[in-house]
Amino acid sequence: MENKLELEQRELLQRVVSDDIHWVDALKLIQPIRKAWNTKEWKEQRKLLLGAQCESCGTTTPPLVLQHTWHPTPLYRLFYRARKKYRREWLAWKQSHAVDVDTSSVSANADGCPKCGSTAIRYRKRAKTWICVSRPAGSPCGHVFDQPVRVISQQTIRKLERAARQRVQDDFDDQSGIGRKVTITAIEQQIRYLSLKDTKTLCKRCAFVEDRTRMVLCAVCKENYHFKKYDRCSGCAGTRSP
Repeated sequence: MENKLELEQRELLQRVVSDDIHWVDALKLIQPIRKAWNTKEWKEQRKLLLGAQCESCGTTTPPLVLQHTWHPTPLYRLFYRARKKYRREWLAWKQSHAVDVDTSSVSANADGCPKCGSTAIRYRKRAKTWICVSRPAGSPCGHVFDQPVRVISQQTIRKLERAARQRVQDDFDDQSGIGRKVTITAIEQQIRYLSLKDTKTLCKRCAFVEDRTRMVLCAVCKENYHFKKYDRCSGCAGTRSP
């Protein structure tokens, strides 16, 4: 039985596939996984799927938890992989699409130096003046003044710059088809995770080890842990040094 969040993501996927919603807007609607953990439906499904003993060590001592054996690929990695074959096109795109930061509609929100506009200023109590301590291009400004002027803070400017760079990136991803492709993959992976199909019952200890070290309990000796790419620990494989 599909839970509410899973159904919502399926509907979102269909909207992206049918071009009923732009992929940039769709990315904003992908439900955070942590939100699912706290839903009533998720907790009810967990009760139905939770086994009576740990599938790694065999203990029946509670508490037992439902552990995911598969997780969605982080969005930044999906984009990185999809963009790899478009490196030349991306370099050409950046050269022809400058990052334009428009501050005309932004109000001044910080005190700054009248000479260089930096917000790195300090009030000198004895002299009762201000001094600019910024070092543009490595050289100190050092301008002394009576009153600072209102300027746009560097934090605000950096935020505008990030947004402008993201717009250039989004436009490229849109033109190349990367954005739509990655968004569809991300939603499909989200649906798979929300379905709770890739889960197993573990005790707290085994779940903790898997989460923190990416290692699993050896199915042969039930004592030592090993990386998932192996089928047993080094001792059971006969490779442990005497």
